[in-house]
Amino acid sequence: MTIGGTTSIVEAGQLLLIPADMPHAYGSNEHQPWSIFWVHFSGAQSLQTLHSVATTKNKHLVSVSDTNSMIQAFEQLYACIDYNYSDAGLFLMSSKLLHLFGLIKLRQTLTSKKSMASEENDTKLCISNMIENSVEYMKQHLHTSISIDELAKDAGVSVPYYCKSFKHGTNQSPIAYFTRLKIRKACDHLYQSTLTVKAIGELLGYSDPYYFSRVFKKSQGCSPEQYRKNLINEGLHHE
Repeated sequence: MTIGGTTSIVEAGQLLLIPADMPHAYGSNEHQPWSIFWVHFSGAQSLQTLHSVATTKNKHLVSVSDTNSMIQAFEQLYACIDYNYSDAGLFLMSSKLLHLFGLIKLRQTLTSKKSMASEENDTKLCISNMIENSVEYMKQHLHTSISIDELAKDAGVSVPYYCKSFKHGTNQSPIAYFTRLKIRKACDHLYQSTLTVKAIGELLGYSDPYYFSRVFKKSQGCSPEQYRKNLINEGLHHE
């Protein structure tokens, strides 16, 4: 379809609304032919009716969510020709035309809402994937200290967007989540190995053993040494 020198492709589920006296041309692909339903109308409310469905000088394509209802409404309109353009027939035809535009407006609104919902779901999926990839990146770097800038850069987004999205998805800030992963790994080492607390801290990027102990205690409620003792005592009790 070409209107005003601009060519557009009309796809399934779309209507084409063209104001009066607007030069246009259209055709179909010979390998994918189609049928069209069309109606010409005029009157004092013509432009107002077109504008009501968001048709402007540069926007002529309208997407609808249910083309079957559009076809049924058009066939009801077309059937009014049987009344031979009598006053009653013209009145009925006008009402059917308004009914058709009412459906267009309704279906257009529903399509817009579905599109927004789809976009929202896509955004949520992208954020979910971003968080999943970021957590995996954290797990691979438990032996280092990572800054917010590094995490955002790895995710390919800005720092504010990264922080907001990560916290929305996990209820924790990125650094708090990273620290939790480190402490969880520390707990594994305390339970499964005989490494000293200092050695475990160094494995997790804590060069200062006292700072590591403070971070651990803040998370677990006890020092690493006490945590290991508790595990040993529990083991003896169970035996």
